[in-house]
Amino acid sequence: MARTAEPVLAVATVLAAASALSGFFTGWAWAPPVAVAAVAGALLAWLVTWRRVPGWACAPVALVVLAVGQLYGLHASATLYGLPRPAALRATGEGLLSGWARMLTVTLPADTTPDLLALPVALAFAAAYTGVLLVLRTRLVVAVALPALVVLAACLALTAGREAWALVPTVTLLGTALLLVLVRANRASTDDGASAADARAVGVDLGAQRRHSTAGRVLIGLPGAAAVVALAAFGASALPLADGSGRADPRSVYAPPVQVDQGLSPLVQVRPQLTDSPVPLYRVRVRTDGDPADVSRVRLTALDRFDGALWTQGGRFVLAGSTLPHTTAYAAGADTVRLDVEVLTGASPFLPVVGEPVALDGAAAALDEVSGTLVRADDGPDAGSDAGSATSSSYAVTGLVAHLDDVEGAGPPAGDVGLLALPDVPEWVGERADVARAAGTTPWAQLDALAASLRALPYDPGGLPGHSYGALERVLRTQDPVAGYAEQHASAFAVVARALGYPTRVAVGYRLDPSRAVDGVVEVVSTDVHAWPEVLLDGYGWVAFEPTDVANTVDSPEREEPEVPQVAPDDAVAQPTQADDAADDGGTEVAGGVLGRVVRTGALVVTGLVLLLLLLAGGVVLAKTVRRSRRRARGAPARRVAAAWRETCDLLREQGVPVALARTPLEVARTTAAAGGPAAAASDAVGELATLVTATVCAPAEPTDATARRAWALEADVRRRVAARTPLPRRVLAAVDPRTLRGPRTTPVPEAAAPGDAPTDVPRPEGADDAVPAGAGPADGAGRAG
Repeated sequence: MARTAEPVLAVATVLAAASALSGFFTGWAWAPPVAVAAVAGALLAWLVTWRRVPGWACAPVALVVLAVGQLYGLHASATLYGLPRPAALRATGEGLLSGWARMLTVTLPADTTPDLLALPVALAFAAAYTGVLLVLRTRLVVAVALPALVVLAACLALTAGREAWALVPTVTLLGTALLLVLVRANRASTDDGASAADARAVGVDLGAQRRHSTAGRVLIGLPGAAAVVALAAFGASALPLADGSGRADPRSVYAPPVQVDQGLSPLVQVRPQLTDSPVPLYRVRVRTDGDPADVSRVRLTALDRFDGALWTQGGRFVLAGSTLPHTTAYAAGADTVRLDVEVLTGASPFLPVVGEPVALDGAAAALDEVSGTLVRADDGPDAGSDAGSATSSSYAVTGLVAHLDDVEGAGPPAGDVGLLALPDVPEWVGERADVARAAGTTPWAQLDALAASLRALPYDPGGLPGHSYGALERVLRTQDPVAGYAEQHASAFAVVARALGYPTRVAVGYRLDPSRAVDGVVEVVSTDVHAWPEVLLDGYGWVAFEPTDVANTVDSPEREEPEVPQVAPDDAVAQPTQADDAADDGGTEVAGGVLGRVVRTGALVVTGLVLLLLLLAGGVVLAKTVRRSRRRARGAPARRVAAAWRETCDLLREQGVPVALARTPLEVARTTAAAGGPAAAASDAVGELATLVTATVCAPAEPTDATARRAWALEADVRRRVAARTPLPRRVLAAVDPRTLRGPRTTPVPEAAAPGDAPTDVPRPEGADDAVPAGAGPADGAGRAG
C-alpha cells in the first residue's frame, strides 16, 4: 500500500503546486488538462520503470509524448479528421517554445486558451514524470518533493502580477509533501535487509510485520505533520510576513509583443476633428442591467505624463482576455455599465470604453492596465484604412461607473508620484492654484471651483492648437486672452490640479449626443471629439470634471493658420497611436513575424538546453571526483580497499563490462579479461586487485594502511590503462555517464533458483556501497567476513 501511495502522493504534490495557477486564469477550465498531463507523466514514468528503461534515455520519448498530447489535447480543432494540419503543428510548436512568453504578456486573469495552457501542461507533465521516477527508482526521501516545488515557484512567478496570497496552494502542497515524506521515510526505515527466506525459517511473517510497522509509524507521524501544516498556515496569516504583494514580477523585465508606433499625443488630434467635416466613427449603445444608462461620454485614452509641452501615456499595452483586471474598491458602490460598440472605421487603433473596464467580448485587444486604455491587437476592421472606410465590426466592453455619494469628503490616495509631476512650473500656475485653494477647504470644493472658473472662459473650436505652458497661459491670461477649446481647458485643469497636490490626468474621447439616439443607439461622429480631466479620489477611482462649456462659443475671426513646428517624437513622451498590423494569432505580432519569433525563441530554448546539459554533465563529473576522493580517504583500511574495488567496478561498468553484485571479485576479473576492448588491457591489474580484495575480506586480521594504498595504486593503474586505449569521445561519454552514481540495479534472487544457478543481481542493504565488495558476501564493520 505504501509503495502504491507514494507515486499517487507525488502526483498530488504536483497538482497542489499547480493549483497556484488559479490566480492566472479565469475559472477552472485549465485544471482538467493540467491534471491529465500530470497523470500521463506519472504513467509514463511507471511504464519505463516497469520495462527497466533508463529514465534519462526515455527523456526524448517523453518529449514526443508531450508534443503529441499537446497537439491532440489542445489543438484538436486544428486537425483534419485526426491528421495534423500545418496550422496545428505550428500552434503546437509555438506553444512549446513560446508559451512562457505568451503567459508573460497577457492581462490577469487570462482566458483559458491553448497557447496559454502549453506551459502549465508541460510543467505538470515533466514534474509528475520526474517525481514518480524519483519515487520508484531511488531511495531519496525529501528530494521527491523537489519537482512540485519547481512547479510552485514557476506558478508564483507567473501570477506575481496579481499581488495576491497563494496561501491555500502553498499549504496544500506542504501537506501533501509532508505526507509523502512521512510514508516514504517510514517505509524505508522498516526495510532492514532481512530476507523473506530467513524470516520463514524462524516462523516470522516478514511482510505483515513490515506493513504493521510502516502503518504504525505513519499514523504516529500524522499528528506531527498536521501540526506543522497548521503552524505554517497560522504563521503566514498572523505574523508580519510577506503577503505576496511584493513578489518579483518577470513581466516587468519582458517586453510585451504588442508594439505600437510612436507619435504625438492624441490630444493634438482634437482640433482637426472639431473643425473638419463630420465622419461617422461608432454606433454606441450604453446599458445598465438592460436599461439605458446616464453616460455622457466614452473614453479612448487617458494621458498621465506631462513634460511641459505634451500630455502622453506612460503605461504599456499587454494582451487582454475577456476578463480585465481591476483593483478599485468603490466606497459608495458602482454601476455595471455595458457598452455595445459598432466600429464604423479603422482609422483609430483605440477602442472606446466607459468607466473602469472590467470585461471585453468580441474583440482581440491589448490593455494598458494603468489607464484602462484598449487598443486593437488584430487587423481589425480595415485597420489602417482611411476614415471613410465602410467596413465595420462590433464588440462589447463592460465598465464600472462609480456612485458619487459623499464624494465631497474624498481626498487623493497615496499613489504614483508621476501623477503629480510638473516640470519647471511657471509662476501663473501657482497663482491659479492659490485662487482655487482659497475657494474651499475640501478637495472637492477646490476642484469644483477650478472647473467652474475654466468653464467661464469662452469656447472656440477653431482656436489656436497646443497645450504647452505657453498655450495655456495664452488662454488664461487676464490681458488680451485668446479663446480656446477642450484641449486647453482640460490641460489647464490638470496642470493646476497637480499643483494643488491632486493626481490628475487628461482623457480624450467623444461626447454622446442623446439627440441623435435611435432606439437607444447613438451614432458618434468625429466632431463629437472631446477632452476632459480626471482626478483620482480615494474610494471613487478616476472622477471626471468638466472645465469646458461648449455652449459658451465665440465667433472665430479669420486668422492665418500658424505654422506648427515639426517636432520629432521623443521616446520618453511619445504616444502610441497605431498598433502593428497583421498581428498573428490574437495580436502577438513582433518584429520579424511569427517565423522570426519561433526562430529566436527556439534558439534561446536550444541554447538554454545546451547550457543545462553542460551544467548537468559538469555536476556528474564533479560528483564522481568528490566521491572518489572520499572513498580513498575515509574509513578503516579494509573499507578503503573495498572502496577501491567499487571504484574499479564503476569504471568497468562505464566500459560496458557486466559487473553483477552476485559475482566474486575473481569472477569479475575473469569477465574483464574475456570482455576484450580497453578494459582487457588492464585485466592483470584488475586480477591483482581482485585477489587483494578477496584476501582482505576473508582474512582474520585487519589489513594495514599499506594494503589500502596498494589497492588504490592498482585502481589508478587500471584507470590509466583503460583511458590510454579508449577514444576521446568514448572517454567523455563515460565521464558524464550518471548511472554509476546510483549503483547497479538489483533484482531479488528467485526463491526457486537451483543451487548452481548464478543470479545476475542480488539486493544489497542500504549503506553497503563501499563496505562490501561485489561477491564477497556480508561483512562486519571492518570489512572482514562475518
